[in-house]
Amino acid sequence: MDVVVYSHVVIDDIVHADGRSTPGVLGGAGAYAAAGAALQLGPGEARVGIVAGIGADLDTDVLARHGVSADGLHATDPLTPRTLVRYHPDGERTETSQHGDAHFARANPWPSDTPPDWAPRSVYAFRDLDERFWAELDDRLRQHPAFVLWELHAGVCTPELRAAVLERVGRVDAVSLNRAEARALLGEGDASSWARTLLAAGTGAVALRLGAEGALLATPDVLLRAAPPPGAAVDPTGAGNAFSGALVAALGAGLDPSEALRAAMAAAACTISDYGPPPTDPVGRRRYTEHLDLVAIARETPIPLPPRP
Repeated sequence: MDVVVYSHVVIDDIVHADGRSTPGVLGGAGAYAAAGAALQLGPGEARVGIVAGIGADLDTDVLARHGVSADGLHATDPLTPRTLVRYHPDGERTETSQHGDAHFARANPWPSDTPPDWAPRSVYAFRDLDERFWAELDDRLRQHPAFVLWELHAGVCTPELRAAVLERVGRVDAVSLNRAEARALLGEGDASSWARTLLAAGTGAVALRLGAEGALLATPDVLLRAAPPPGAAVDPTGAGNAFSGALVAALGAGLDPSEALRAAMAAAACTISDYGPPPTDPVGRRRYTEHLDLVAIARETPIPLPPRP
């Protein structure tokens, strides 16, 4: 197993702005991140696995069709978490847990549920600051070291939690967040200043997702910006998760940061072109390769960091 994803798998019932409905779409950050990682890793046997709770009603074959192993999923309830995703005429969307927050929490991913034979090169975690989760992950990493990317949960991006978040940021290899989350966590500024603060906390790479402007990837040695490839945006849901999944797969495999950013942007572009996680069948992979060729990367002067104490 190359990549292990710790995040939820849900079913989305989509209501479009014009009143049309698209029920029963595979969703959840875990499904999108895993599909993004699978696109980057290429064809073959499932090299990406998800750890999370699901309902006994979920057809896990749908994950196999995205190149993802379901061996780390386990039934915690008769029903899989289900989300009502409603799009509004102004372009905004709202998401509502249809079975309630307690039901959703029962499906939380726990590293202790990881199949014992999984020893991945990289780990994707979309999680808050839950002490049990991070303690279990730290224990597992002592046995099976891996490259860890933390995609920050919006709920931890507050001034009150800033110190705790930065402490955890310093204990992972990479972090990924969007502009709104960076501003909520770190205050007013720009992408470069936010990346500088996060790098100074001790992480090795910072990915800032900037919507229509593309993305920034910063390390202590390089600062890269990428513009999104051209194409119609059908649904932005999960694009950030797919971006982060492809990024952690690429960085964990030792790819150059520019190639890793290119892979992440291509995975996000595949995601927004339709509803649900991007397919990893031959057609989906051909689309991914086409997007790779269209991603423009600009290299800027690295961000100067303060001396470490």
